[in-house]
Formats: sequence, C-alpha cells, structure tokens
Amino acid sequence: MIDYDPVVAQAMLALVESGENIERICKMEGFPHKGIFYQWLKTSEQLQNDYARAREYRADARFDRIDTIGDALLSGEITSDMARVLIDKEKWQAGKENPKRYGDKQQIEQTTTVNVNIDDRRALARQQARAMLEAAAKRMTIDHTVDADKAD
Repeated sequence: MIDYDPVVAQAMLALVESGENIERICKMEGFPHKGIFYQWLKTSEQLQNDYARAREYRADARFDRIDTIGDALLSGEITSDMARVLIDKEKWQAGKENPKRYGDKQQIEQTTTVNVNIDDRRALARQQARAMLEAAAKRMTIDHTVDADKAD
C-alpha cells in the first residue's frame, strides 16, 4: 500500500468538489489507484470528513451543470430527451450527495379530530367537588348548643 499522502489526497478532494468522481480521478496521471484512496479513507478520520464535505460541494457542481445542459439543448447539441435524462441524473445525484440542500422534501400533513365535551367534564368536576364537601361536612361537627352552667 502507498503511504497516505495528504497533499495528493487534498488535490483529489479538490477535484471531487469540482464535480469529478474518484474513479475518473484515479485514472488521471499522478494519482493513486482508487483502491489506495479507499484504504486511505479507512485509516484517516480526517480524510473521511473531508471527503464527505467534498461530496456535498460536488452536489453544487452537479446542480451548476444543469445550466450547461440547458445551454447545450438550446444550441442544438443535444436532444430534449437527452437533456431530460442528464438533468434528472444530475438532480438525483445532487440530492443524494447533499440531501439537505437538493434532496426531495417530503411534507406530511395530518388532521386529527378530538371530541371533548367540556360541559360533561365540568359537571363531573362539580359532582366530585360536592361529594368532597359533603364528606368533609360529615366529619366536622360543630356544637352550637350553649351550656347553661357555663353561660353565667
């Protein structure tokens, strides 16, 4: 295995950010085989983080290419069917590489009906309060009689 070379790795990441993929980069002169790059990924957490970020940025490059495809269509270089396929490909890949920015947004709506009869709840609360007061009144006895001997 070729030792990890941070300069080469950063150059590869710059190409990824600009829209290239590892397969094509590794076929370019001066770059290691893709298997070597993937070995570097396994051993370097920093490279893993940088590669993930580069892929997110590549999504921007993909989205920008949609304009180029549109220009090619308008100039007659490609057919509308070909443009549609290419644009769908770029949008799909951009959505996978940076789903927060380019992913399909799903909005879920839910309607729930809850029936609460407030009058019934109030009546129940009043009943419970009355019962509690009656129970308390039975426990309390107040003697209002006046003892004749103590009154003088």
